[in-house]
Order: sequence, then structure tokens, then C-alpha cells
Amino acid sequence: VVAAATGAAFGRLFLGPASARTLAVAGLAAVGVAALLQRRHLAVALGGAALGLVLTAGILVFPRTTVAGLPTLETIRAAARALTSVGQEAGEQFTPAVPLPSLFTASLIAVWCAASAAHALAVRSGTVILALLPPAGLLLFASSLAADGPRFGYALVFLLGALGVLLGSGMRSIAAW
Repeated sequence: VVAAATGAAFGRLFLGPASARTLAVAGLAAVGVAALLQRRHLAVALGGAALGLVLTAGILVFPRTTVAGLPTLETIRAAARALTSVGQEAGEQFTPAVPLPSLFTASLIAVWCAASAAHALAVRSGTVILALLPPAGLLLFASSLAADGPRFGYALVFLLGALGVLLGSGMRSIAAW
């Protein structure tokens, strides 16, 4: 829920509701990949997260460059081209912005990394409070950039999700006694 709320809140920086849905799904996918690999060696988990990000970017941002949904060398080239122009295009766009490949790729990476970091902090290090900081920071960043400022609904969903994470962690601690 926290990852989806963060993705949706960040997606509102773009025109149309499709971007918010897409980034929410990407946040959930990042947590799903992290959950699948949580008991693996850290290097395997990081490699899996990177592969998941490339797959997700290929499917969601550069679908014409994939073969049967799998990224190709052209997918990597398209992502690299998009990321080289993100700084310039970010300076030229105002929110809500057109979901240009460069801006959307950078947003997808931000949401993916925040969700993956949150899962790693919660599960691997056991610091649930710290796990809420990456998505909270991204949510606050998006709220500061949005033309209409912070929205109560996104904050409420995020806080309810955070409460669920804290409750789940507490229940796990009680079960360990």
C-alpha cells in the first residue's frame, strides 16, 4: 500500500491518470520482486531488482523495443537516450507534465528504488521506521512539485499503509516472544 500510494502520488506530476496508475503498479512490482528475493544473498536480490526494473521499464515505457515483453539491446539504448535528456526536459516542463519517456523513466526509477529500499530496510535490517523514509521522501517531493500542492487522499493512504507496516512489524515481534 505504501509503495502504491507513493507511485500514485508521484504519478500525479504527469498529465492524465494513467501515469499515476502505472507508477503505482511499478511500486507494487518492486515490492513483489523484493519479497520474492528477500531470503537470497544481497547481491542476488540487488541483481534481481535491477533486472526487474529493466523489465518493468521495457514493458511500461519502451514497449516497442521489447520482444514478447522482454527488453532488448534497443530497450537499453532507448532508456539511455531518455536519461541523457532528463535534466534538460525537467527544466522545461511544468507540472502536470507530459509523460515524456525521459521524465517517466526517471520517475519509474525513483519509485522502484524507493519501494525496493523500503522493503530492504523493513525486512533485511528490521528498521521499520526507517523503511518508511524513502517512500515518504518521494511522496513529499512530489507534493512539493505538484501544481496543486499536497493532497489529503494520498497522505491518508500512505499513512494507513505505514500504520499497517508498523502493525505488521509489531505483530511479528510479538510472535517471536
